[in-house]
Amino acid sequence: MVCRLEMASPRGATLIAKRSAPASAALERGIYRDLLPLLPLRSLRYHGCLERDDQGFSWLFLEDAGDERFPAAEAGVLGRWLGTLHGSAASLAPLGELPARGVDHYFAHLTSARQRMRSNLDHPRLGERDRRALRKLASACDAVEAGWEKVIEATRAERPTLVHGDLVERNVRVRREPGAAFVLAFDWECAGRGLIAPDLQLIGEHRFGRGLPAYHAAVRRFWPELDLERLRRLAEIGHGLRLLASVDWASVYLDCPWPERGLGRLHFYVEPLARWAAGLAS
Repeated sequence: MVCRLEMASPRGATLIAKRSAPASAALERGIYRDLLPLLPLRSLRYHGCLERDDQGFSWLFLEDAGDERFPAAEAGVLGRWLGTLHGSAASLAPLGELPARGVDHYFAHLTSARQRMRSNLDHPRLGERDRRALRKLASACDAVEAGWEKVIEATRAERPTLVHGDLVERNVRVRREPGAAFVLAFDWECAGRGLIAPDLQLIGEHRFGRGLPAYHAAVRRFWPELDLERLRRLAEIGHGLRLLASVDWASVYLDCPWPERGLGRLHFYVEPLARWAAGLAS
């Protein structure tokens, strides 16, 4: 649950209150409070937390990022922000305390999703169209596993750093000040120490594709060995890794009596995951 709290102040300030499981809240709290302030970037101000409410959930209280989504025309701003984030965070000592987000993490998403989809093919709420989609997704996971060595090879030389892990359009906002625009990112509950590739998928897609050269210009101050062509390949790999995570997250609803909430997303992922798997095989 995420709520916008209107404060009783002359300026009409607002806060965001986010309720989540204690483990997720503890990870996000550490990101907002201990890591982001160390970086040469704007970040949302952390205003405290409630460790446990009467239902066992935690609440984080954060600065409101506002409602302005990032425009495609300013993809370069987004790319520079992400390159600075990855490059400047790599040397931070506290990163060792974060969850690992390497290739093994995404392979676990693959195996978890595939097992859940195949074990729920006889779910009474599924129609034949749903079952066909689950079979196709599970087969695509088989194909990805067969080509997994290419994922390992493509990411082998990556330097681990702070990664968002769920960097999609809905989780970034733009804030404008005279002569400048700033990126504000939130929902860091999938963050960790790991691969930059899944974060790169946002600026490797059609909408923000022009952000990749800006990312390269920013990150090469820290990692001069990274060339633009390799970043393009990493963005393609990251697109598939993010798909595997998304399929796993959506498949969780198959274990429920009413799986419809996840089925729509699973249908949507069938063709993109099959195309990515085919690309690994070529």
